[in-house]
Amino acid sequence: VVARSALLPEDVEKKEKELRAKYYPIERSSDKTEEEKFKAMTEWWKGIFEILEEGGFQKQMIPEMVKNGTSVLREGGLYFLQRLDKEKIPLLVFSAGIGDIVQEVFVQQAADSTSKLLDNITIISNYIKWDNEGNMEGIKGDILHSSNKGEFPAPLNYKDTTVKGRNNILLLGDNFGDVEMLNCVENAETSLNIGFLNDNVNELRKNFEQLYDIVVVDPESMTLVSVLLMNLLDKK
Repeated sequence: VVARSALLPEDVEKKEKELRAKYYPIERSSDKTEEEKFKAMTEWWKGIFEILEEGGFQKQMIPEMVKNGTSVLREGGLYFLQRLDKEKIPLLVFSAGIGDIVQEVFVQQAADSTSKLLDNITIISNYIKWDNEGNMEGIKGDILHSSNKGEFPAPLNYKDTTVKGRNNILLLGDNFGDVEMLNCVENAETSLNIGFLNDNVNELRKNFEQLYDIVVVDPESMTLVSVLLMNLLDKK
């Protein structure tokens, strides 16, 4: 969304594509060790944030970037979000992207009647550090990427008030390391892990089936998850 926006210089997109060509195959590889992936993902995201800062990324650009970007909810995703909110079921989103962008996507595509983020959603991601003029000057805290999501615990206020007494988890992921998100929620007793295999299906399906209880190979659809949620909640 950000690096490919027309609001930034063309060389930002060029550099982003070069980084992606180098590191994405490593992220999706089933042959690389966790140590190799961790090192590569850290380098990748550090490089991304550097080119965005050098390219003049500003806070005020975010709404237009999201509006004109390609980030959209999967088919059935809006029902899923609205049903969770209606039932007051907490949704914890771990994103290796930019938290400011992720939040704006939810606000624009699945906001409440006041155009605010739904109350049940908590986002853990890479948030930009802005100067007084709204210019990017790095990120807040450590870099979160696809190989270290299990190392970022849920906020204390989330654990104390939102998930108190909740021991069942529906985990959705689209990468090898996403199953580690279970480590971030205390007192998890039962989990159903659903993996979205978005590419390299023939090559990676076996690996995904070892990690996830259910593997979805339709990258555009949340229908299975929404139907599953509907059946579970309607039988309460």
